[in-house]
Amino acid sequence: MKIIELSKFSPSRRSYGGSEPFAMYFVYPKGEEPCLVKGTSDEVRDYVDKHFPIALFRYTFWQNGKSRGHWQFTGSGRYISYNGRKIVVHIHDSPKNVRELSFRRLPHRWIPEFDQKND
Repeated sequence: MKIIELSKFSPSRRSYGGSEPFAMYFVYPKGEEPCLVKGTSDEVRDYVDKHFPIALFRYTFWQNGKSRGHWQFTGSGRYISYNGRKIVVHIHDSPKNVRELSFRRLPHRWIPEFDQKND
């Protein structure tokens, strides 16, 4: 897995009156090798949006010794929701044409089902 480090962790960095969280994004782009992008939350999100137009990613924020994170897609037409213990991927062509895929755990790679158009 390729590692892209945008900036070193610095607890003294300040943003909006508090420290800006350190972020790690595990990016699984369509048709490319997965990578890990590290840096402050704002710069990592901007980098991922700019360089990976279609990708699945897992992000984690680290602040004050605690972490939190979620799965998300870049681009439009795909989003993720959580329904109890299931993760639901919504793929839509239009607001009325939505297809749902349910997972107990999301795969750590891009799968062909994420590309398929709704029937």
